[in-house]
Amino acid sequence: ASISYDFNPKHSLGASYEFHRTPDFQLSDHSEYTVHADGEPTDRTNHSSQTLQQSSKHQLNAYYLGTLKQLQINFTADLVHGKNNEHQEAEEVSQTEGNRAISSFNRANNRLYAAKLILTHPLWKGELKTGADYTFIRREDHFLNLQNILPNTDSRIDESKTAAFTEYSLPIGEVNLLAGLRYEHTISDYWEQSEFVPEQSRTYNDWCPSFSIDFPLGKTQANLSYTVKSNRPNFFQLRSTLSYNNRFIYEGGNPLLTPETNHDVQFTTLYRWMQFSLNYQYRRNAIAFMTKEYDQNPDVVIFTTG
Repeated sequence: ASISYDFNPKHSLGASYEFHRTPDFQLSDHSEYTVHADGEPTDRTNHSSQTLQQSSKHQLNAYYLGTLKQLQINFTADLVHGKNNEHQEAEEVSQTEGNRAISSFNRANNRLYAAKLILTHPLWKGELKTGADYTFIRREDHFLNLQNILPNTDSRIDESKTAAFTEYSLPIGEVNLLAGLRYEHTISDYWEQSEFVPEQSRTYNDWCPSFSIDFPLGKTQANLSYTVKSNRPNFFQLRSTLSYNNRFIYEGGNPLLTPETNHDVQFTTLYRWMQFSLNYQYRRNAIAFMTKEYDQNPDVVIFTTG
């Protein structure tokens, strides 16, 4: 559902609401595998699981667009509330280890509040764009395994981010210049079992510059750009819960992840319908998929990020 109203050609506002619901999404898995030790088969296991997932999400957005003389105003605000429930029943039949049943319940609540203001005004021969934005995100994760094979968790993450940015574009003949700078201040707090955990709570201060130039190169049009962006791990990657794939493989998140910083240099040329692009990217503290040994059982491997 959405509504908008134009007061006149210079002022308008609107809002929209969306509701998403997945009442019953079921997954079934049946597999059979052989266990080898030192190159010799030692066991044969049948694995079956049934997973029920349910989710709902409310999303509200509002905006205002206005012009005061030469000043352009762009304001947006978002509110998102979501819930996810997952129930898994798994059973393994092993020739040497016997039968094993695994029952797990996971409930996650998410909320987001965000607002952004952008002001644009002519300056000298170019255009100045400046603004600020604020985001608050909370995720609550509750996980219960009845057999205590996987650790039970009750965690909460609060993240608030405040940012200010400015950007200036300047055309000089056939050359267009663009330069910008963004500053972000982020506070991320972590709770486990309703107790604050300072080791997993962090504060970040990031400067993210950007530069771009468009220019003719003979009969082609060329662009050279450099940007720095901060990429923080999402809540799914930060989750503290473990899911059971089979007796030897678990899957989970990593609440100790730190943000990665991306430095991106790109050169592009365009001639008629042909395009040539050369890109170099450097990622510091890169967030990547990895496997590691489970601390409580060296025979188990955890699929995670690091």
